[in-house]
Amino acid sequence: MRMLCFNCRGLGSQQKRTYIKNIIAKESIQFACLQETKMENIKSEVCQNMWGRLDVSWIHKNAENSAGGILTIWDDSAFKLEHHFLGNGFVYVQGIMLDKNQLVVVVNVYSTCSQSEKRIMWEDLLRIKEQSNITMWCMLGDFNAVRKQDERIGCQPLGSYKKDMKEFNEFIENMELFDIPMIGRRYTWYRTNGEAKSRLDRTLMSLE
Repeated sequence: MRMLCFNCRGLGSQQKRTYIKNIIAKESIQFACLQETKMENIKSEVCQNMWGRLDVSWIHKNAENSAGGILTIWDDSAFKLEHHFLGNGFVYVQGIMLDKNQLVVVVNVYSTCSQSEKRIMWEDLLRIKEQSNITMWCMLGDFNAVRKQDERIGCQPLGSYKKDMKEFNEFIENMELFDIPMIGRRYTWYRTNGEAKSRLDRTLMSLE
């Protein structure tokens, strides 16, 4: 499947939806994970228009007070949903990747800044994976955490997020997932003045 991961920082404007629609069309996207929709409800017309066709399905974790919001959306000819649920900071979908007839799990993540809440999310996901017999996992989105010092520049002192880094690395290792390298930009979040930047978004995959 050709996948898109995008922190849209608001999906309410037609201009933003058109931008995403153009990416989906240009890259022949079959499965998309969008974070920070800032929408409490998403109507079918929005998803169908953004996807450019009617045979599309989706799961949306509603924003709260216009904050957050996670949308997982896919082409029905590429993925068949079997099970899903909304977790603390993530949307879990389980189904069949139709071109390979392979059962897969895709987790769309939009994590809070709170370390205690992130810890709860990581514990939930670890427990789910330990109880699962599915070998193909893909977890992607905005984790709001970094793995090493050079992934966060110009922000708070190292000591303030050193424990966060350690716990995040342990989570990835315990999940038995691989951090897919990026090409192009080294960072995914920039302060307006450019003096602070971090790599908060990433894709984690099982070896399979």
